Amino acid sequence: MEIEWIKNLADAKLVGGRLVPQHQVKKDEKEGLALEVGLAELADEVSRVVSLFNDYRGANDKISIADLLRRDEDGETSSGFLLIAKGCQLCIERKENRIEVVFKGRHRFQISQYHRGDIRPKIDLFGGVSWVNHEGGNELSIPRLAKLLLLDFCSELEAFRTQACR
Repeated sequence: MEIEWIKNLADAKLVGGRLVPQHQVKKDEKEGLALEVGLAELADEVSRVVSLFNDYRGANDKISIADLLRRDEDGETSSGFLLIAKGCQLCIERKENRIEVVFKGRHRFQISQYHRGDIRPKIDLFGGVSWVNHEGGNELSIPRLAKLLLLDFCSELEAFRTQACR
């Protein structure tokens, strides 16, 4: 996608004092592709970050990662992934035009579940992709998103443990 952005910039013309690409970027098509590719990149980056995190954690406090698979007539395809630790999970799953983040926790026989936010691709004028988390948040890169998801999960996990111990 980076090559396309550079190509669009190279072909741009100055109009009204600003550079405008020669060819209009089809945002709907680009968003669909961005979600597919971005989710895979995010899963890889989260896996890398969690692996490093686990290297510094005690053996009983490790976080696991699992793929979420969706079955359809074409077979199984990945629809996201889970972060799992101590009866809690953070579900990161593609839902239409966004990636949904949901925290789920289990203590004894009670299950808590709540929506933590959405991640959406933002396509710029030249076809570049950045990511926006939650409502009107800042534009983020995949590595930064991965770190924020890990931070969010660790915070929720600790809060859930604290509540469960009361």
